[in-house]
Amino acid sequence: LGNRTTANGYGIVLGSAAGNLLQENTAQGNVYAGVYMEGSADNRLEGNTIDDNQGIGLFLHTATGTTLTGNRLCGNPFTDIGTHSSGGSGVDNQCDGTEGWNDADQTGCTHACPAEEGHESYLPLVTR
Repeated sequence: LGNRTTANGYGIVLGSAAGNLLQENTAQGNVYAGVYMEGSADNRLEGNTIDDNQGIGLFLHTATGTTLTGNRLCGNPFTDIGTHSSGGSGVDNQCDGTEGWNDADQTGCTHACPAEEGHESYLPLVTR
């Protein structure tokens, strides 16, 4: 609860972990991922800020039954949420890019990230 990770390879890692709650943490400026979960089950992420990491915001690798509620995942250049997992659910999350993740009744996250300084460079470039 309330931890802050910056400038690490991975910000927060859950490996072979089950039934945990990650709440109101901040993971920013980490190299590979802000939060990385592998071989984990039934963990909850609520009210976290996972912004401006150099790779992926949240990567769920064989992490089943993950629940995401009210998290902000913005400005992560590879993708905000990437998953190679199944059985996850989410609602009221904020992000721009996902690979394999959808909030309930949504494609992607419920809310888009605001166009803030530092985030514009991650928007897709459209040329004609």
